[in-house]
Amino acid sequence: MYHTPLGRGVELFLAGVPAGKRLPLRAYHAAMIYKNGVPVGYFEGLSLFERMESGFNLYYTFRDGETAWLYARTLNVMRHFAGVTTFAIDPYQIGFENEEGIESGAFWFYRKLGFRPTRPEVLKLVQKEEQKLATRSGYRTSARTLRQLAESSMVFELNQDQAGDWDRFQVRKIGFKAQRRKRCTELLDVNSWTFAERELLSRIVRAKASAEETTYLKLMRRHQRLRREVIKLGS
Repeated sequence: MYHTPLGRGVELFLAGVPAGKRLPLRAYHAAMIYKNGVPVGYFEGLSLFERMESGFNLYYTFRDGETAWLYARTLNVMRHFAGVTTFAIDPYQIGFENEEGIESGAFWFYRKLGFRPTRPEVLKLVQKEEQKLATRSGYRTSARTLRQLAESSMVFELNQDQAGDWDRFQVRKIGFKAQRRKRCTELLDVNSWTFAERELLSRIVRAKASAEETTYLKLMRRHQRLRREVIKLGS
């Protein structure tokens, strides 16, 4: 368990998962957020290399206050703690099959923080809406349009040199491919890898069961060939 003060009376308590209960591929971390000792929300992150799938929920009573500040501060903590530089959001978070997200205009909350849709056609629709918002006084995006915007996942990238690398990635695609093969090792042709690449892969596998999964993520980010192969498998 890790504890860090965020300022303004806010504290964050962060925990991982015991080795025997971890996911096979992604690293998992969850956080509870307290304001003056009162629980106000929670966050969860599922990480792979430099990418983190993030979920954030602030309880109703506290949503009219510092939501954007709390979210940004939490992402900053995860950036330093897990070393991630890409944050991905599932469509449900922004309103896909989630009317609460539509009613709250969740899409624009994340968009104003710098997130972008990963699907090009949805990004074009966003740009049209932003033009309307900039030129039409009092204009509001309709619920129908918000549902269209929510059909794409969103991503925020701190490292622009890697922008777009994860746009088409879904971890479940790797699971589907693994099901069609007799062994998971058949997904990667490691026999063609260099000795150094195979050795680093071995260290990564062992690190998954270490005391803290941040070591696993750190080693993964050093293995560029593995990163390329995993992105390809999940895209």
